Amino acid sequence: MKMYQLVKMKNDRYLSDGIHAGDIGTVLEIYDDVACEVEFSYPDGTTYALQSIRNEDLIPLDE
Repeated sequence: MKMYQLVKMKNDRYLSDGIHAGDIGTVLEIYDDVACEVEFSYPDGTTYALQSIRNEDLIPLDE
């Protein structure tokens, strides 16, 4: 993962945090090779979730 990269959730592992499979987010921080902080927001820019997500649960959308 890279900073500010768009990513898509692969699964519903984070449903309790309001994040669903298919949701698109932006990587804001990279912790290590295992996880990163991802912001999920509505089209108007309002954040609805900010969560540490395992890299294995994300699909990079741009390289």
